[in-house]
Amino acid sequence: MMQDESKFRTAIKWSYAMNWARQGFVVLITLILARVLDPAMFGVVAIAAIYIGFIQMLMEQGLGTALIQRRNLRPTHLDSMFWTILMLSMILLALSIGLSGWWARMNRLPELESVTILLSLGIPMRGLTIVQESLLRRRMNFRDLALSSSYAIVSGGVTGIVIALAGGGVWSLVGQQLTTGVTQLFLLWRVGQWRPRFCFSLGRVRQLVSFSLWVFSSKVGTFLSIRSDALLMGLFFGPVAVGLYRLSDRLMNLVLQLHTKSIQMVALPHFSKSQNEREILRHSVKSCLRLSTIISLPMLASLAVMAHPLVEIIGPVWVDSADVLKVLCIIGVVKSLTLITGPLMNALGKPFLRTIIVWTSAIFCTISFVWVALAFGQAQVREQILAIAGVRTAVFTLIILPLNLYILVKFGGLTFRDLLKSVGPACAGSGVAFVLVEMASQYPIVSSLTPIVRLVIEGVSIMAIASLTMILLDPSMFSDIKQFVGTVSKMNPLKNEDGSMIGDQDKMIQP
Repeated sequence: MMQDESKFRTAIKWSYAMNWARQGFVVLITLILARVLDPAMFGVVAIAAIYIGFIQMLMEQGLGTALIQRRNLRPTHLDSMFWTILMLSMILLALSIGLSGWWARMNRLPELESVTILLSLGIPMRGLTIVQESLLRRRMNFRDLALSSSYAIVSGGVTGIVIALAGGGVWSLVGQQLTTGVTQLFLLWRVGQWRPRFCFSLGRVRQLVSFSLWVFSSKVGTFLSIRSDALLMGLFFGPVAVGLYRLSDRLMNLVLQLHTKSIQMVALPHFSKSQNEREILRHSVKSCLRLSTIISLPMLASLAVMAHPLVEIIGPVWVDSADVLKVLCIIGVVKSLTLITGPLMNALGKPFLRTIIVWTSAIFCTISFVWVALAFGQAQVREQILAIAGVRTAVFTLIILPLNLYILVKFGGLTFRDLLKSVGPACAGSGVAFVLVEMASQYPIVSSLTPIVRLVIEGVSIMAIASLTMILLDPSMFSDIKQFVGTVSKMNPLKNEDGSMIGDQDKMIQP
């Protein structure tokens, strides 16, 4: 158990490295591009990305998750899955290009067709990385994932910024995504030593698909739940509303993923190893839940308070997205409390339960968004995006959160007391910090400061007040925060634990 715990902590460390580097670069690049481009350009690419994302989902079908979860993974599983995904990606590439004109006409955006065609090239790129990435995740080798992901995002960001400064407009965002995809593809194959053989077994594919179909169904529901807002805004409100809303949603998710996404990525392989050991699993779930809120909730509170000065720095054309960002931070809190439910259900071989939850979310969200689209069709853009954010927050808070917490109690072996002890201090500390700093920000002496100075003061104040409150409520939080800071600060991005260079230990998983 000590060896598994050590491996889990190492995986968490490098998962943090990957996410903090990746999301940090993404935040910086997004802010720079938002400063140069306008919301309509972001909206066009966001609408194209919805289309491409759905087609990529048809290709992946949860097969990567199946490779990670399966206890007895044979080399023929990998070979068969690689050729299946490659063939499917080429078929879907042709389909995507063929339907790009229809998608442009649906959204009444002629320029969307050429954007969609170019972004479709990312479909086979993604297909070629699925097996390599799944092997690294299965072995919890997040070191190589951290570097390859960071390098890919930096290269894509530099490309996008150069094209944007040269006056490339919307093509800067297209160039950014394609360059990121190409770099990621090259690096994953560079660090991964597994290579496909000319071997195919339909039986092996069936074994993986029998599990992945439930995961795929869950992914479809998740896609509708988190993308139906932008989809319907594109159809009814236009690209400006999509661009403003997607910037707020992206900033919220970027901040959330700095912390909780790291835990979620490690949770699936970690839970899978202890799926038959009830007490170890219970301890793992408690640890992940506690760690997922201890940092993310204060960060979300900071983002909500800093929404207006942050938007002022980006530029006046984005001012309508500030209040939306505040509302969406509530969804971020719900996500931080529920992100490990999916990995837990997949690890226990019960993906159908996760599917039920995400489809419930998808149905309620889609119905709510259709109502908003019809009721606010003639309203101002600010009112339109605020209405979408409001109904989405209501669905997440009143429906999705209770269902997820019930599953954690039922299948994670937790009691309601465990839940309260795990997340209560973080919720209370973040709430107190938000109220105090938000009230202080209304005073003229604070509101008259420059946006950058306000960002620094409000951010530091929120984190300090939240941390102090959590420690007062639960003194053991001090050691948890200290351990988290120590884990991140001691990361060496160049070497493995045994001193060898990253990539030297990427061995084929044994059957």
